[in-house]
Amino acid sequence: MIRFENIFAYLYDTQNRLKKAKKEASLKRATLEFALYGINAGVLASVGIVVLMQDLSGGVGADKALWNAANAIWALGPMALLGIPLFGAVISILAFYFVCALIGLFSLFLGGKGPFKQNAYLVSRLIFPFSLVTIAIGFISQIPILGDILPLLWVVYALWIGVNVVNVANDLSLDKSAVVVAVIVGLIGLGIALF
Repeated sequence: MIRFENIFAYLYDTQNRLKKAKKEASLKRATLEFALYGINAGVLASVGIVVLMQDLSGGVGADKALWNAANAIWALGPMALLGIPLFGAVISILAFYFVCALIGLFSLFLGGKGPFKQNAYLVSRLIFPFSLVTIAIGFISQIPILGDILPLLWVVYALWIGVNVVNVANDLSLDKSAVVVAVIVGLIGLGIALF
């Protein structure tokens, strides 16, 4: 049976949990977790595109790029269903390494330690729970009023956890950690906007 105090401890005991995890930091384990995350995302994308392909009749009303991707996956069959998750794993690891390197770099710039291994491990500890909650919030966001408030609260909480990760991994103050997170989020947003 789940005890409510354990659920609430996740919300208010973030620093202690991260400090314990920092002591057992492992780059190999962090990389494996991001690879698994990428594989899962790739499997979901493959299945989603195949389902979409079956639902669309002749591409009417479909975005041309998505239709071409769906046709390619449909034509390649099992190869695509295996290739997309592997591609997802590679891209996930590369993006993960890039973001963790940026966290370390900006932390060093602000006087922190910037250890790649600790940044990577602490980020990896949170990717699965965060992705599961994000998926759940995606479904809940369909509910009027609650769907408008809950995603905003989740983003604020996720940013707070990000600040705590940077704070613990790099021995930075919370205000400097917030600057690092703001810069990283800004760069990711800029990258998404440009591509």
